[in-house]
Amino acid sequence: MHITNLKQAEHWHSLLYEDLYYPLKINKLDSLIISGDIANKSTLEEYKVAKQFIDNLCQDFSLEPKQIIIVPGNHDLNWEQTKKAFHPKNNKEKPKIYIEKDKYKQRFVHFSEFYKDIKGQSYPLDDDKQYTLDHLPKQHLLILGLNSAWQLDHYDKYCASINMDALNKALTEIKYNKDYQNCIKIAVWHHPVNSECEGKISDSAFLHRLVNYGFRFFLNGHMHIREAETSNYRYEKIYQEEKIYGICAGTFGVHTSELSKATPWQYNLLEFNTDTLTVHPRWRQQENSPWESGDNYTINIKSNQKTIDQDKLTRIIDNLKQDMGTISNDYYKIYNEGFKEIIYNALEGITTIIKDFIVADRATIYFLNESERLSSIVDKKGEYLEIAVLIGQGFAGKVAKSKKIHISAMEECRNSDETVKQSKRTGYTTYTLLTYPLLDEQENLVAVIQLINKLKKSNNQKSSLEERIDQSGFKEEDKEDLDKLADQIRPILGEFKSSYKMAHEMQGFIDYTKAIHKLSKASTKCNDLEEICKMVTKVAEDFMQADRTTLWLADRQRKELQATIISKDGSPEEKIIKFGDGYVGEAAAEKKIKIIPFDLYEHQDSQMSKKTDKETGYRTCSLMSMPIFHVDQLVGVLQLVNKRKPGVDIEYDDEKLIKNPLDCFQNSFTDEDKKLIKQLNYFIATAISEVNQSITDKADNILYEFLSKITELAKDELCSHRVTIFLLDQEAKEFWSIIKENIEIRVPINKGIVGEAGRKKPGEFVKARNVDKDNNPRFNEAKKQDKKNDYTTYNLLAIPLFNEKEELVAVVEFVNKLKNIQSRIKQDIAPKDKVDKDKVDMEGFTDTDPKKFSEISYIMLKFLEGFKALYETTRRKQGELRLKNAITTLSEINIDAERSQIFEKVQEEAKKLVNADRSTLWHLDRKSNKLWAHFDEDGESQRKEVPVGTGYVGKVAEHCKSLNISFERYGEPNYAISLESDDENSYLIYSLICMPILNSDKELLAVIQLDNKKKPGNFSDDNHEDYDSTQVPELFQANFTKEDEKLLNEFNIAAASYLSQIELFEEMHKIASS
Repeated sequence: MHITNLKQAEHWHSLLYEDLYYPLKINKLDSLIISGDIANKSTLEEYKVAKQFIDNLCQDFSLEPKQIIIVPGNHDLNWEQTKKAFHPKNNKEKPKIYIEKDKYKQRFVHFSEFYKDIKGQSYPLDDDKQYTLDHLPKQHLLILGLNSAWQLDHYDKYCASINMDALNKALTEIKYNKDYQNCIKIAVWHHPVNSECEGKISDSAFLHRLVNYGFRFFLNGHMHIREAETSNYRYEKIYQEEKIYGICAGTFGVHTSELSKATPWQYNLLEFNTDTLTVHPRWRQQENSPWESGDNYTINIKSNQKTIDQDKLTRIIDNLKQDMGTISNDYYKIYNEGFKEIIYNALEGITTIIKDFIVADRATIYFLNESERLSSIVDKKGEYLEIAVLIGQGFAGKVAKSKKIHISAMEECRNSDETVKQSKRTGYTTYTLLTYPLLDEQENLVAVIQLINKLKKSNNQKSSLEERIDQSGFKEEDKEDLDKLADQIRPILGEFKSSYKMAHEMQGFIDYTKAIHKLSKASTKCNDLEEICKMVTKVAEDFMQADRTTLWLADRQRKELQATIISKDGSPEEKIIKFGDGYVGEAAAEKKIKIIPFDLYEHQDSQMSKKTDKETGYRTCSLMSMPIFHVDQLVGVLQLVNKRKPGVDIEYDDEKLIKNPLDCFQNSFTDEDKKLIKQLNYFIATAISEVNQSITDKADNILYEFLSKITELAKDELCSHRVTIFLLDQEAKEFWSIIKENIEIRVPINKGIVGEAGRKKPGEFVKARNVDKDNNPRFNEAKKQDKKNDYTTYNLLAIPLFNEKEELVAVVEFVNKLKNIQSRIKQDIAPKDKVDKDKVDMEGFTDTDPKKFSEISYIMLKFLEGFKALYETTRRKQGELRLKNAITTLSEINIDAERSQIFEKVQEEAKKLVNADRSTLWHLDRKSNKLWAHFDEDGESQRKEVPVGTGYVGKVAEHCKSLNISFERYGEPNYAISLESDDENSYLIYSLICMPILNSDKELLAVIQLDNKKKPGNFSDDNHEDYDSTQVPELFQANFTKEDEKLLNEFNIAAASYLSQIELFEEMHKIASS
């Protein structure tokens, strides 16, 4: 029901109820629309009466507040409030300005309060916010309410208009709400646009904007003058072949004295059917007469505008999500086929709808990606290729930059290098173009739609393209059609873009996985450095879409880079560059990836590249140089040259290439490329470093043999049964050595005889005899080792070794002095782990023995320096090998496996990598901001959660910084941080290391926690429940080192890739299931 002017409505409620309920048999209304003049002077008393009238209607005809639409009229502003806003001295003529804007707004304050009583929220007092949108989904109605009295006051009583700022905001909201798109749209305001009376809206040009947004009707009031023609209550206007109808309700409740005799009281009933609206005017000629039927009329509500099949578009997106969800369950299919075909099929479906709508032969949709480029997918003879356009280049790139539509006529296309080159490549001629930027609500670019070759409206598909072409090209009306289409296509393309982005990320991960598999094979199957370099450059070239790749190997001592390049005549040539020279030298010196975009020749430091190009007969257009590090050592620099433009064939013409950049190379490496190539750094470095490094496989044997040769010198010199050289590890605060069966042992720097000797000054030593009988605690460590090895120590001598700077290098421990050299020889014939007491000189070592030893100690120091360097290299390589094996194991994980199995594998590999006793992978739940992990308790998996910021692991998650705690802190009062898990599962933590796992965007994915570094050597596999909680077991008297942190950091980078992949797959599953 549509009514207006309720000034004395309280008198007429009963007559209205009787008219609706009895002759019309209406007991329910879908909506009540009141188009202004609810009051006469906008007083609170008048609105109180009006509210009672509306409350009665709601009760009688089952109306809820959301079904009531109200707009203000000229009688709904309070003149007394208006007068307060103007200068008080000027009361005869209108002043030029009013002094208080806030007071001026108050003229609608009583209406606003009434509106709140009905609708539950106040009517806005700011002019630009005075619009309402009421959506009635059951009735498929959207009703826009506007204030046509926004400029009126006691001086200007008749300047009715629509506030354009309010209209703009309303239409923008309509544009981006997909729930509104298929609704019947009605606008409501108070003043007419077609009356001869004072107060009509004189500027009705805004109506065409309503037509563009699908409005077919507007409702108004205000008309209650003496005019016999009922046409005053109807209005028709045609915009772009589309009609908009105006419907007036007359006056419902004006006082009899104000009502012109020829104009009755009136209200309208609007009856909507599938394609029609029938207006049923109801009139009363006399004050107490019943309502009668007026002249009913019917309006066709079916739009004449061209439309697209919205359901078909929605099905395309639904099918895309379903296909992506289906293929995401099959990892091997993804690996071999990827997503491009699925994405192309969906995109082809959307572009077909658009080109048919505009009547064009072809259409391409370009999306703006994270690299600030336009990209799309095309079918090239059954191969699905991604094409890219730089912002600002070509028709699509220029439109993306300007955000303005561009229509290209035949002459422009004929003379364009872009269309001419494309025609040569594809055999398809572009005659005309329309390139359209699709923008979002904030005027940001969503996509660029490019329509190719406008066709005649009636064209024979069997005729040639030239015959079907509309020679006049695209027109302004095509632009207007796209404007209308934009509202329907925008949300669909938004959903498509999300799927496209996800597929693009997955495709990138697939390409990355293939690349690391190739690099892993290269490092295991090939031992020739030259071959390795060729394989590495080929993998990187394909992965990064570069035209050429050069691997420069680093000589860190000379600070030089060396590579083999191909000269102009095709012969290989060795080239050496100093660190800091040219782009590749700068990358090595600065230890940072360096990107030079297209066109490199315009860069100020391109002299060396130009010189190299002249030597090789090549043209460098863009490059990226990446320093390669193996753990923390520079191995070389990988230089990628000329980023290929996706979807453009490479047609080599050396002469043209040297003079001008080919179209296929007019591209640049991006920050996204930088992220991708960094992920390959470890695998490239490993492939290079492991060439001919078989020493690692026999490293422990070599180390033991090396150290044995050194100890033989000492044994012979002092006639000792056993000699052990303990080298100082200052970082770990331990002495270490390698003993029988290639076992590495470590002794705390402050314990035992070795620790005591380590605290001595140059020239001092520690000597003891009758050790087997002495109960002094200083011998406890020695006796414990003897018991473990079934050996007896009778006497000993420990001598510290210092270098030329008097820095402690090692402690040499002599055990069991033999009687003479013959005893030493005979003893060697006996089992080496036993000592014959009869051969032992029970007097022990003498004070002259250290002096004797000093004569050979200088030589030993030289040997030990060489041994230490070999040891560090070997251990580093062993760590790198463990790291490689761990990452290779991760790369072989089937993504389809149970998540718990994948997470266990990550934990297991991390544990083996740093020789930890236990590993826990804590996952971040972003919604709850908690970390969670599973622990095995009594054979059952129990989930535990820790808030971010709580405990060790929570602090690491909060600050994204590593934490390494040594076993020496066990037992400290504040060590209770140890541990939150101890009490729950009886597991004691003595040392730990926690490190964050971050994705490529430095966002936290998880935290890896490794507990209890295990000491090298043979130790019994005791049950943890048997450990004494008051002291640290010998097995765990070890700490995680800086080297462990480096290895874990590299491992975490690889783990992050797989965890990110899991997140992507789970997100795709959610989309598919929804």
